[in-house]
Amino acid sequence: MLCSQVLNGFTGALNGVVRFNVGRDFEVVTVSFDPGTQRKTPPTPRKDICSVIAGRARSRMAFLTGRKDQIDALAASVGFRYAWDPEIQQYAHASGIMLLTPSGKVAQYYYGIEYVSPRYPVRID
Repeated sequence: MLCSQVLNGFTGALNGVVRFNVGRDFEVVTVSFDPGTQRKTPPTPRKDICSVIAGRARSRMAFLTGRKDQIDALAASVGFRYAWDPEIQQYAHASGIMLLTPSGKVAQYYYGIEYVSPRYPVRID
């Protein structure tokens, strides 16, 4: 339920970052933490959600999913927690995005569904 809202908020913030380009200056990786084990059909990457990214190369954005053990390891490594709620048949989790350094360390967490584009370049080295 939150996925569309988070990705739309991210797309809005990305449109405000006019000095940088996806694939050249930074990478965008979207990971589904639903391995499909709770549903009858596995999830598919949600490329349709980020349909308009002002002049950016959407094809350079990675939309990934994986096996439960891979997803759990990645989620634990960045401090992301989630749980399947059988009553509502959805995952319960916080909404947000993470900014990682080139070496893979978490530099910042942005919580919510709308993200303000930084007014100044963010140093992530």
